[in-house]
Amino acid sequence: MYPCIEAIAWRDGKAERLIYHQKRVEEAFRVLFPDKQPFMLKELLQSVDGPGTGLYKLRLEYGVEPGIMEFQEYRMRNVSSLQLVGIDHEPMDYKAAERDYIDRAFSKRGLCDDVLMVRDGLLTDSSYANIALFDGKKWLSPRIPLLYGTRRAYLVDHGQIEPADIKADDLVQFQRIRLFNAMIGFGELELPVSAISGF
Repeated sequence: MYPCIEAIAWRDGKAERLIYHQKRVEEAFRVLFPDKQPFMLKELLQSVDGPGTGLYKLRLEYGVEPGIMEFQEYRMRNVSSLQLVGIDHEPMDYKAAERDYIDRAFSKRGLCDDVLMVRDGLLTDSSYANIALFDGKKWLSPRIPLLYGTRRAYLVDHGQIEPADIKADDLVQFQRIRLFNAMIGFGELELPVSAISGF
């Protein structure tokens, strides 16, 4: 089993935000394989004959070497409610294949569609996406998410979201919440804060 995963948006025959995925691969090598040189995603994907039209998730499992690679046609799941769930897992700078702690949190969603995980009283992520909350002026995203997502890094770099410590108790100060990841664009999945249960 390969310890790491990258989920890359493949739109109309091209990989999106590849530089951010490369940075995350390099971070995985720094933590897990410090004496090895990370492979280059750009070189790896030059030889890939992927779908030419539409939006697909390119799922790459890897360790020291690239491993299993597959394309999955992407359809965004429906999420209209979130349940706050406490966790104690440490944040990660890379995307690990092991998701048991997320699956355990997800199993506590009750009648909601997904969970909003809380660590040490601070909001982190949903089970599969980073989040941002709107306070009436700007979009704030947890300063320490569980996973430092590639689209999140892009949005921070381009000034569209601002990292901040957001307490679960402070949710009443916000109006809207957005869920986003490599596949879900910023603004494609937005809910009122009233759709969050448990605070």
